[in-house]
Amino acid sequence: MPKICEPCEFYSADNSVSVCPKCGGPVKMTMLPPRGVTPTPLKTTGNKVNRSGGNLKLIFQIIGIVIPVLVSGAFLLLRASQRHAKNPQVEQVSLGMHISEAAKIIDTGNGMNHPEQVRFRDRFLPGDKSTGTYTLDDGRLEIVLHWKRGFVTAVEHKASSGGGMRRATTTITDDGEDE
Repeated sequence: MPKICEPCEFYSADNSVSVCPKCGGPVKMTMLPPRGVTPTPLKTTGNKVNRSGGNLKLIFQIIGIVIPVLVSGAFLLLRASQRHAKNPQVEQVSLGMHISEAAKIIDTGNGMNHPEQVRFRDRFLPGDKSTGTYTLDDGRLEIVLHWKRGFVTAVEHKASSGGGMRRATTTITDDGEDE
């Protein structure tokens, strides 16, 4: 790479020079030719540049960016719509329904159950008179079912706290055996 001494304008096309031989000052790398010399143009191969090929490449690059953005946006919209959709099983539960019927609708028995745990649908007999709440959070929607003396009194739909993991809790505040 050419070097130049700025104070005395010494120019060397050799890269090995580290000190100016004229004045002893430092030399710096340069991309410019010596003062008074016109720079030579870059050599070309003589072939014409295919402009349409460059445009085609640019179009493919734009498509390569736009399509993933559109797919990601569609996926996010789908997830958002699913998050606000109601659970079709819980929609079948109506006020005044007995808790044993409601539990069979909500807990279909699909999925893995631990052998030492009682499923929600197996906790209630047809004559059950308990009072309590059942909360189901499936990662997109939280459903809270309230019952009193064995009959459903309220069904609440809330936005989930997130996390994507299905959680269910049952709280029985009165087992109904005192009556």
